[in-house]
Amino acid sequence: MNKRDWYLNKLEIPQYILRNTQAIKGEAKVEITDNIRLIVVSQNHPTEKIFQDILNAIHVISDDCLVLMPTQLLMPAKEIKSVIWFIDTPLPENWSEQDIRNTAIIKTYSLRELASSPQQKRQLWRTLCQYEKNFQTH
Repeated sequence: MNKRDWYLNKLEIPQYILRNTQAIKGEAKVEITDNIRLIVVSQNHPTEKIFQDILNAIHVISDDCLVLMPTQLLMPAKEIKSVIWFIDTPLPENWSEQDIRNTAIIKTYSLRELASSPQQKRQLWRTLCQYEKNFQTH
């Protein structure tokens, strides 16, 4: 028993053992509930103003949007019913061409690049319009 453990024991402070260490690293299994209309896959949680502007434009509130790190996206493309937006992140290697054909996928570069490029914004808007029915509340 080390000194710290000994002190905690003397103070009657229980120590807990984390059984699922992957949860802290963001690798725990994520359940996609029925209300999720947009899944965003990005290395970092988007904080840029353009991200919130896009959500407002497509009428998706934050409760209906799920942001995942690439390591959290474990399910095959054919099981995803929501629109999935990859921000500066490649598609998972285990997704086949056949599976992604029937999945609503949006791919963009970083939001910073998107904010400064009118061409990229136009392309994103065209893609969002293709999936407009997916964003509507059921």
